[in-house]
Amino acid sequence: MSEYEYNIRVKHSAEFCPIGGAFNPSKGSKFIEIICIPYTIAFLKKFDPKYDFQIELKECIVRHGGRICEYNLIFTSKE
Repeated sequence: MSEYEYNIRVKHSAEFCPIGGAFNPSKGSKFIEIICIPYTIAFLKKFDPKYDFQIELKECIVRHGGRICEYNLIFTSKE
């Protein structure tokens, strides 16, 4: 089993997340757990089902404000 890790950093043009909306720390954690991470992982699994994916969140517009979404993407080969 081999593992790969990439740092993904997206700078949006406005302080607005296209999935979660504007800065709102009261909903940030739940949004990340229920929508953002599962949505991203499901998308990646459809794109390449031979890998398992994990996300380690670093910075989130909904939780932290600003224009940056940053996370570590870790994927492991199922083979």
